[in-house]
Amino acid sequence: MAELGIGAIALRLAVALAAGLAIGFEREQREKAAGLRTVALVSSGSAMLVLGAVLAAPDEVVRMATGVATGVGFLGAGAILRERGEVIGLTTAATVWVAAALGVSAGLGQYALTALGVVLTLVILALIGRIDMRRVQSDARTYEIAYAPSAWDEARSGACFAEEGLAATLLALERSAEGVRVTWRVIGRVDRHEQLLRRLPACSSVTAFTVSA
Repeated sequence: MAELGIGAIALRLAVALAAGLAIGFEREQREKAAGLRTVALVSSGSAMLVLGAVLAAPDEVVRMATGVATGVGFLGAGAILRERGEVIGLTTAATVWVAAALGVSAGLGQYALTALGVVLTLVILALIGRIDMRRVQSDARTYEIAYAPSAWDEARSGACFAEEGLAATLLALERSAEGVRVTWRVIGRVDRHEQLLRRLPACSSVTAFTVSA
């Protein structure tokens, strides 16, 4: 491999930095944990590591690139949290990993690949991110429903969930003179939950209900 001059090294680092800044700016606008500085540092650092291998041990370039991908995975894992039963931060972790990949490609002098990678990443983050995917994602909720005592029937009550395409599991049942209080764990798409909430008051002797995550 031909020896790289200082100009070529500077160009590769500059391209890696520009790629990181482009992705980081989009993340900063959305006030994400991994913002402008973090993403730019990841892409630039990845380029430095690969460039070091190119200059000092060309035969180790592939191994170094693999090590960068693995090492950055630990950094991204720090952005993943569990909040109120939901996992958040996966997109931020993936963005950090992609920033490392862009830095590696820039460090190897693959400018076209780097540019296309930046465009593709911005399209995914900026455009696809506007689509509300929560409505079609599965969501688990706990329903506490009070039924009239004389009309309670588990099969009919469960059918209310099935008719909306929801899977319901009976967790607890409490009988009293006032009625029957049942706790259900219900899993299904968010839009299905919303449809059920609209029709639940008229469903199989329901007198009251509350819903929690």
